[in-house]
Amino acid sequence: PNDWWEDVLAAYDHLKSLGYDEIAVAGLSLGALFSLKLGFSKPLKGIIAMSTPTRMDSSSPIIQGFLDYVRNYKKLEGKNPEQIESEMLAYDDAPMNTIARLKEEINGVAAEIDMIYAPIMVVQGEKDDMVDVSGAQLIYDTVESTKKELHWFKNSGHVITLDKERKEV
Repeated sequence: PNDWWEDVLAAYDHLKSLGYDEIAVAGLSLGALFSLKLGFSKPLKGIIAMSTPTRMDSSSPIIQGFLDYVRNYKKLEGKNPEQIESEMLAYDDAPMNTIARLKEEINGVAAEIDMIYAPIMVVQGEKDDMVDVSGAQLIYDTVESTKKELHWFKNSGHVITLDKERKEV
């Protein structure tokens, strides 16, 4: 998460170096989390936060999602199923420092969203099984922006930009 945050800051600074004074951000999932973080760290013209994680605990599907991502990445590397399963054993025993840092990041950002004053649109699919959908309402209720919108999509899941209602999004 620290590396991802540094990338966000570098992108923001790059836009500023090109002469852009008004910057708006949009993000999906962890991208939305970092969009919120940028919203209370730097001046922004606006924020769109889609499918944003706002809490994480040991039962969170984010952990399984992370493991699925690792497994799929290993497939893309061209590894065979036996090799993949062998390598995945390391995740059973090793402390998952990245997951622990991610949990801290999610919980830390959620605790600071009352410092967001930029206009914001919160977007959430009702069928999202990766994040707690009540987080969308939490964000909407907690930000201090006077211009804010909350949009629910009844037939969409976590990757709302690719789901059934993507054109409406």
